Amino acid sequence: MKRVYLSGAAKRKAKNNKKLKEEKGKRNLYDLGWCSSSRNLIQNDINEQQCDIDDLEVLENKKEPSIHVGDPKKIQIDDTVVLYPKENTENVINTQNNELVENVQMNENECVKEIDENVIDNNIFCFKGIIEANSNKPSAEMFKLSNDPATWKKLSSSDRDYLAAAGPPTKPSKFPHDEHENRSFPISVFQKTLPNKETVQRDWLVWSTLKKALFCFPCCLFLRDDDFESSSFCRNGIGNNWRKLYDKIDNHEGNKKHIERYLLWKDLVEAINGRKGIDKDLQISINTEKEKWRKLLRVLVDITLFLAENNLPFRGTHSTIDYDDCGLFISTAKLVSHYSETMKNHLDTIKEYKDSGKKMSAHYLSPRSQNEFLEICAKKVQQKIIEEIKKCQYYAIIVDGTPDVSHKEQLVLVIRYVFENAGTWDIQERFLTMVDYEKKTGADIANKIEEILVECNLDLALCRGQGYDNAANMSGKYNGVKSKIIEKYPQTLFSPCSAHSLNLCGVHAMETSPEVKTFFGNIQKLYNFFSCSPSRWKILQETAGLSLHSISATRWSARIDAIRPLSKNYSGILNSLVRVKNEINLPADNHAEAVGLISWLHSFEFILLTTIWYKVLQCIDDQIQQIKDSWNDLLLESKSVASTLNLTTAFRITSRIRRKKHFHDDVSDERPFHDVENKFKVEVFVTALDRLLSDIFGIQASMEKITNTFSSIISPPDIKEPSAEYLKTQADIISSVYPNDVCANVLKEELRIYFKIHKASTIIFNDSEIASISILNQIYKKGLQNILPQICICLRILSTIPSSVSTGERSFSKLKLIKSYLRSATEENRLNHLILLSIEHKLAKTLDYDDVIDSFAEKKARKKVF
Repeated sequence: MKRVYLSGAAKRKAKNNKKLKEEKGKRNLYDLGWCSSSRNLIQNDINEQQCDIDDLEVLENKKEPSIHVGDPKKIQIDDTVVLYPKENTENVINTQNNELVENVQMNENECVKEIDENVIDNNIFCFKGIIEANSNKPSAEMFKLSNDPATWKKLSSSDRDYLAAAGPPTKPSKFPHDEHENRSFPISVFQKTLPNKETVQRDWLVWSTLKKALFCFPCCLFLRDDDFESSSFCRNGIGNNWRKLYDKIDNHEGNKKHIERYLLWKDLVEAINGRKGIDKDLQISINTEKEKWRKLLRVLVDITLFLAENNLPFRGTHSTIDYDDCGLFISTAKLVSHYSETMKNHLDTIKEYKDSGKKMSAHYLSPRSQNEFLEICAKKVQQKIIEEIKKCQYYAIIVDGTPDVSHKEQLVLVIRYVFENAGTWDIQERFLTMVDYEKKTGADIANKIEEILVECNLDLALCRGQGYDNAANMSGKYNGVKSKIIEKYPQTLFSPCSAHSLNLCGVHAMETSPEVKTFFGNIQKLYNFFSCSPSRWKILQETAGLSLHSISATRWSARIDAIRPLSKNYSGILNSLVRVKNEINLPADNHAEAVGLISWLHSFEFILLTTIWYKVLQCIDDQIQQIKDSWNDLLLESKSVASTLNLTTAFRITSRIRRKKHFHDDVSDERPFHDVENKFKVEVFVTALDRLLSDIFGIQASMEKITNTFSSIISPPDIKEPSAEYLKTQADIISSVYPNDVCANVLKEELRIYFKIHKASTIIFNDSEIASISILNQIYKKGLQNILPQICICLRILSTIPSSVSTGERSFSKLKLIKSYLRSATEENRLNHLILLSIEHKLAKTLDYDDVIDSFAEKKARKKVF
């Protein structure tokens, strides 16, 4: 007898049939975890964080139920079978009275499973009457359910309701070719052609962007784990092979199970939206409850945004509504309740539950709920910022750090990008995040920056600029953050902060000689002398009619504000000092300080240095060189002012001559000055201005790479016809820095057209606006972007490179307002969310939070006690 060998497909089919028979033999109602009942199950006292079922009761209309206790796995009440897990059945009471099952605790991961196929056949339109137990998930998880069938694992009834209400995912505009014969995707499969040539949409057929395959929406929605005979449209989808796709779709469309699940899907949608199913009353109650929670949550979200925008604390000493010091969040909700009936009823319900001693379902006024609102709103804003960054493609990073009031090092990351809105390009600098990071080395900070960008799904390869302060660990040539990032991504050009650099120029110039140090030190001492006493400050206001200003260590303009009062009202300040010394009984040290300041104000050095620095601090670069060359004019002007004020015009003669220290074998070329005036000029005036000019030239040198790269676009040559060699050179310079963004040959031709337009008319350039963003907007305004696309890319990149890190510094101001001494224990995530909502409050107000509110409201509505 010849032996028959089965094929692989036949073996798999036989194995599946055998397994299916075994499963059907074992399956019972307890294993399915579902109870078939014509009566309602009541779900009571569901905690906000836990979805455990505290009490299960079966309602009888007229007759008294009789309880049959047999199998410990289940309890039968007439025709109703109530099922419980083996290990968790406690205190089952066998009685003929109304006392039923008590204290039945469900596992927190125990969910009502899917109904049997036989039950579906008998109750094809009746399954919505079942009330499922909600899974024990954090509230943040409710927003992670996607309508892509490829992501569905085990769906609960609430998940099906949500997905049915959301509907199938939208179809993409482009579909991939298959991997076998490179066959294009037949888009017409989404329509069915009738014999009369009319077409009908296949609304059940959906495309999974995650798996790049076709799925059946209703079959995936009602698929069971033990369904081994389902087609490929349910399990893995049809993808990568479009051969005989029409035949596969027609076969699935005529399948009996597909038709049953399609009807289930449509009935579910009708029950949810139209409220016409057998569960009409249930759906009406759920939607009414949902609308109530939607109104409440919208108010609570607005309160959250309001408090965060104004840097106000949320919590108080107590967290309940009975106390006056319950915090601004609850206090604002109580204020709103005076004008909102919904909020008033909600607060009254909370009070009733508390007075009765019952545990209320979530009221969303607790500190934990406040944190959830903050997190949801902040992530919504952050996601919007990330979407804008990805849309504009290029961006730059601004990073700075500072210690907070609790002595934690806070690292701020700001993103700068050029965003197009309604045809107009605008530079945006958005706060992205703030992290607690104590490490200080350049390598560690660079790794942390890269880690944050990866978490935000931003590609550092598209970063085109870096902005830091002048600290060695940030801007160091070899081990700084900028060097570590440029090693990996050479296109991230570094731009030193102009504000920090200019301020350092002034700081270094102030330290060049003892006379200059003494001058600025006495100005600060003068401010401290008056500001430390209200009576002295009152005399200053009465006599001089002005205010003095402190010298800031970080702001260049503060030094000008400190010197200006001395230059404008010298006599008033001097008379105020004399009045304070004569009229007020000063302590010995303050009296000596007043005498010293009066003597200093009478000196000619004070008049000369005030005249010099008042002019120097108001100008830079070429004007400083002009001041350096006008020593004689400044000297004559100072002597004229001193004569007018009846002060001496002679320099103080010091008996001690300062000499530089030398080693014994060094040759000293130092010559002593016999002329005091010439000595002051060389050692004070020229030395300070030389140091100032040297530092300013250093700033220009550090910006040289950026200016040389884009000079041909920002400042086109003033020649009639640029040579081909010049065009090629300029195009090669730009393309060598950005090889992935521009093409040298194409850019060369665009530069030729660009120069012609610039020479022929003032379409793009005008005298008042020569900034890169202005030129870019002019090109788009005139509709020239289609013939100058590479020029536009260069202008966008140039506009992206930051010129200062002022936005990062302003974030520290918000940090001091939010994390104050009284709020120093604020948790890090909460602090980050508060700062983000405070800084980006204008963007936060423009966003739509309805999807978040609806998800909250729907979850909350299904916890209602029916």
